[in-house]
Amino acid sequence: MRTDTGNDFIMVNLLDMNESPPDLPATGPGADPMQLINHYMEHMYPAQFKRASHPIFFGRAVADAMDISGVEGANHWDQGALFRYRSRRDIIAIATNPAFNERHDYKMAALTKTIAFPVEPVLNPGDARIVFGLLLFSIFSLLDMLLFRRRLSAEAT
Repeated sequence: MRTDTGNDFIMVNLLDMNESPPDLPATGPGADPMQLINHYMEHMYPAQFKRASHPIFFGRAVADAMDISGVEGANHWDQGALFRYRSRRDIIAIATNPAFNERHDYKMAALTKTIAFPVEPVLNPGDARIVFGLLLFSIFSLLDMLLFRRRLSAEAT
């Protein structure tokens, strides 16, 4: 994170939810871990979207880890998530905002363990720029086929 290439990156998050999180002021007594995470994300989503960063993927684990080496206690995870950030500067701006510090405790209380690490994509076919480009290409190809067919039909008659 020390040197910013200016390239986008993906934050890989592994989450193990705390089945009995502590009571915190904003969520009240008896809140489940997702209520704590949602309170945390009320700050994160607007901060991310403002900086062209966004979630890519959320999912629940369907089994314990299948391949572990050199890590203790990492065989069980409840969820995984991927978030795209436009640059390292953006995540630093989010993390140094005082609102982040106020809410980060809610995320940590919701989890028994977590791992979050940044990766810079080498190949990302789900990149919004590629998807948008392919969508435009498809639309214009269909329009061209429809118009070309009409011209051929008109010329044949």
